[in-house]
Amino acid sequence: MKKTLISGVLAALVLTGCGMTEAPKQVEAPKGMRDGTPVAVTMVRDADPVYAKKGTAIERNWDGQPPLIPHAYKKPTNLKRNGCTTCHKPAKPGKKARATPTHASHFETDGKLDNRFYNCHQCHVAVSDQPARIGNNF
Repeated sequence: MKKTLISGVLAALVLTGCGMTEAPKQVEAPKGMRDGTPVAVTMVRDADPVYAKKGTAIERNWDGQPPLIPHAYKKPTNLKRNGCTTCHKPAKPGKKARATPTHASHFETDGKLDNRFYNCHQCHVAVSDQPARIGNNF
């Protein structure tokens, strides 16, 4: 029984190997959205965006929309530091805030920023003069 099984497997391997003697066919790669044009040719750096002057509020598009950021956000927001709160923290009693203070709902009772609101950019977006890159039917 073993000899029959082994000889059958060897015969199958030999026959499979014989079928692989011809060269593999060259398959044409599918064309992407660039139609084969290299990235360096089609990609051009956009002009730097122009943001509204600081202090200029941007009209919201619907009720309940988080406020839009009228300036570029260059400060880091990571697990160790939230760059937004350097300017947008609640004013201390008797002092004026540097910028629009973060809403009290974003803080815990001990005054620390609530982790659910740590990544400001998940709700708040910077708005510039750049045209939309994709259509919007909203």
